[in-house]
Amino acid sequence: MENNKTIKVKVEAVLQNPEDYFNDLIDDGFSVREALLTIMEDELVHAKVHNMYPEMSINEMDNLGNGKYEVSLEKMPDMMEELI
Repeated sequence: MENNKTIKVKVEAVLQNPEDYFNDLIDDGFSVREALLTIMEDELVHAKVHNMYPEMSINEMDNLGNGKYEVSLEKMPDMMEELI
């Protein structure tokens, strides 16, 4: 039996302007470590939600602690409907 395995993983970052988000967190008193962890957790939640519900977007997100989040979703508008 083989002990090693190689896999391919598709990664899509959905967070926009992470540098602004980082600076805002630092300005709000977060340490560099806290700011980076917050950004990483937010990105993971956004990616997970996008994979589970690609037609939805996050409306609100609350950190419940211990790696758990409560996420309120809303259906993304149909681009064709917006053009009409």
